Amino acid sequence: MFAELADVKKDDVVFDNCCGTGGFLIAAMKKMIKDAKGDNTGIKKIKASQLVGIEPRSDMFALACANMILRDDAKANLYWESCFDLVNTIMKNHVCTVGFLNPPYSQKGEGLHELDFIENCMSCLQKDNICIAIVPISCATMPNIQKHNLLTKHTLEAVMSLPVELFYPVAAVPCIMVFRAKVPHNPRKPSWFGYWRNDGFVKTKDEGRVDRFQRWETIKQRWLDNYFAKREIEDECLLQCVTSDDEWVAEAYMKTDYSKITEDDFFSSLKEYTVFKIKNLDFGVTS
Repeated sequence: MFAELADVKKDDVVFDNCCGTGGFLIAAMKKMIKDAKGDNTGIKKIKASQLVGIEPRSDMFALACANMILRDDAKANLYWESCFDLVNTIMKNHVCTVGFLNPPYSQKGEGLHELDFIENCMSCLQKDNICIAIVPISCATMPNIQKHNLLTKHTLEAVMSLPVELFYPVAAVPCIMVFRAKVPHNPRKPSWFGYWRNDGFVKTKDEGRVDRFQRWETIKQRWLDNYFAKREIEDECLLQCVTSDDEWVAEAYMKTDYSKITEDDFFSSLKEYTVFKIKNLDFGVTS
């Protein structure tokens, strides 16, 4: 999905500063190879120099290397280090044109907020390039200085609210953020917001979330079509001008049709709100 949202092409250099086991890089590589249309020289170049990843955990780094080796040794540009220590190295050695990341969530310590990792990724990209991140939705709804810092340097292109149980059984409600690197945000230019809560997957006892009824491909294509056309469709997507002080989610600007709300919707929202409160340790209790 990320590779399609970024419209990755054979000449792109894809960068993931929190690459984990290399999933985003591998997905991008597949799309780039497909775009190369059998050009063996181009395919070798993609694997040798156009996939760049950073991972500080030794176990994850080892798995990323193994995954790349299984795909004809495309591990040449994986770094075992903190992404915050490698900005100059990445900028010097690579001309990164697309950024992907799923940063670590709820890290403790200054400079380790999820939006700090997004800022780090974009600092390594070329101007006007796209960075796509999946982060907790609290990053989009809660006021914080990181939002201001990001929009001072970069443009918020889009935010998509994702299924509440996407990471089931982990209780993290996510969203996708799309930024344009090194182009300051214009508050008079609307950003696009998608309400992507229903992806067609169903939760099962033994397998987790699965595409039991084969709905995903159709839904994905609809989402992509709406995103690229920047359509406005009631209850699905809209355009809205925002600043760092605003909420960056479709729900904040969609008009609610209360006639469509069911008891299941109520309990789903209550569950999401409870998880949000627990994660932020805010129960409204004062001593």
